[in-house]
Formats: sequence, C-alpha cells, structure tokens
Amino acid sequence: MIRSKLLMTAYIGKGYMVEEKVISIEYHNQIGVLSLNRPEKAHAYDKKHLLELKACISALSKSTVVVVRSVGHRAFCSGADLSGMDKPTPLSALFLLSQQVFTSLNQAPFVSIAAVHGPAVAGGCELALACDLRVVGPKSWFELPETKIGLIPAAGGCNRLVQLIGLSRAKALILGGDVLNAEQALHCGLANRIAEDPFQEALQWAQSIQNRSGLALQQAKKVLNSPSLHLERWTEGVLYAAKSSNNKN
Repeated sequence: MIRSKLLMTAYIGKGYMVEEKVISIEYHNQIGVLSLNRPEKAHAYDKKHLLELKACISALSKSTVVVVRSVGHRAFCSGADLSGMDKPTPLSALFLLSQQVFTSLNQAPFVSIAAVHGPAVAGGCELALACDLRVVGPKSWFELPETKIGLIPAAGGCNRLVQLIGLSRAKALILGGDVLNAEQALHCGLANRIAEDPFQEALQWAQSIQNRSGLALQQAKKVLNSPSLHLERWTEGVLYAAKSSNNKN
C-alpha cells in the first residue's frame, strides 16, 4: 500500500508539523482508494475538505477504478459540517461547491465504488449517490433529511436519487422522510451489494473491474450517464477505431 503525498505542512513555533489531510489517497494493488478521515465528526465535511476532495479526484484521473470509503466503522459520512461552511446566500446556491465536487466525481473518467459503513446522511448520502457503484455494510442506512431544516438535497441528490430508484421512491425519502436500511437499499437499487466488510468487497470488485478495458469503461460510463442511441453508435465507432489502431501496432 502506497500512501499519497497529499500532505500539508504548517509552521509551528520553531519547527514544522506535517498534518495529514482529512481527505487522502492510498493505493491497494494499483486500485485508488479515496479515504475520508474525520471520525470525531462522523466524517462530516466543510469547505476545506470539499476542496481537498476536488484535488484528490483530479489526482486520480489516470486511475481505472477508485474506491471511496471512510476510515473506521462509525459512519460513512454525515454530510456538511455547517460550522465550517461559508454563510449561505441565494447567490452562493448558484455555485454550490458540494454539487460541483460531487459532479466531478460522478463524471470522473474512472469507475467509482462507494464502500459504505454505517449511516450515509444528507451530503454523505449524496456523496454515495455520486459514485458509480455502492457496496454497503449490513448496518448501513441512507437518509436525506434536508427538508427538516428548510432545504433540499442540492448536491445532486434529488436528480441522482430519481435516476437510481425512481421518482416515487425518491419522493418517499426526500418528501416523506423515509430512511433506507441496507436490505431496502439493495432491493430498490440504491445499493449494488451488501457485505460484512464493504471495503474489502469493494476492493475485490475493483480488482475485477481493473482487468477490463479502461477506454471501454470510460466510454460506457459517458453513455450511461447521458443515455442516447446516437451517442452509443458514436462511442462504438470510437472503440472500433481504437481496437483497429492497437491491432496495427
């Protein structure tokens, strides 16, 4: 396992202290692992952490598959730590950082697998939704409680939840306050697999995906994210050309 050098250095007194970032990158047998490490706050994120996440997603752009996980078993992510976020305004909502970062993950060239231990709540649920695949632990659960405080899941949650589980079920969560446990999430399509150790299961799945064509995975993801018969034909042509070029070489 190779630890990323995404570290920050702060000057303390007469020396230097190297502090590990809350969002970090590791590699397990060439599989990128993006880790959230703020267990004292149930892995809640603030503006600084979102910017760290954005930088990590960019740094992983050459990867074929990436596992997104939190350190420990208490929670996957409890969403935004409002004490560390800018004061919201009507204008700032038009440039919502969490939506931008989660969209960059959703549209990244690699396949992303969320390994979900424990609750994924509010923005934490939206982070899991932004991933391509989700492996969840048996005690995991998903909740989008934003309407309780006069907001909506605006980091992509409304749109991606409908795409994954359908409009009626999405309304039950967002409007009706339903909470999905692991079995319910699997049944309705929010989760792809349940495992006692979702991180290890996600790594094994990632290793299998790693053996597939990276270019084909990238192109298939683009088509799946923006379904179009024309785009399917165009993409297949791109892949035919790539295979022909490889055969000539």
